[in-house]
Amino acid sequence: MKGTEDKIEQYFEVWKRWYSIDVFSPEQGYFALLYTDITDIKNLTSNLSEQREVMKQITENLEEITFLMDVKTKGIVYTSNSAEKFTGISIENFYRDSNLWLTCIYEEDRDRVISRIELVKLIEYFRYYNTYMDEFRAIDSKRQIRWVRLKCMPIRE
Repeated sequence: MKGTEDKIEQYFEVWKRWYSIDVFSPEQGYFALLYTDITDIKNLTSNLSEQREVMKQITENLEEITFLMDVKTKGIVYTSNSAEKFTGISIENFYRDSNLWLTCIYEEDRDRVISRIELVKLIEYFRYYNTYMDEFRAIDSKRQIRWVRLKCMPIRE
């Protein structure tokens, strides 16, 4: 059994605690167990999963398009199904190219909207304000022009 390792996670009802149990053999004929209380980690993970599911249910049932963008990488980390319904662009494509939504802005409004968004990034707008809003025309999946309202808010940790 030398060199063998195994790891299990087990809930003990008697203590109402989760433990990670590492089993290993440091040398032939011996084994060791290492118990680590992981109850807090399990509870946090469970709570985060529940919160994500609630947020997903909310955003998936709204007509509004919801994007979550990583401020550092500028990549989209989440977008609601309504983005695909409105634009006709697949969600996977939004994840690949975070600037793709700009192509949906009506041509006469596009330069203005892009320059304002660039200015917001440049002046670190969200250090001073909680919300940035703009209105402009966009082309939907049926090639119709529709007025949309952009609302940007930082998610602070």
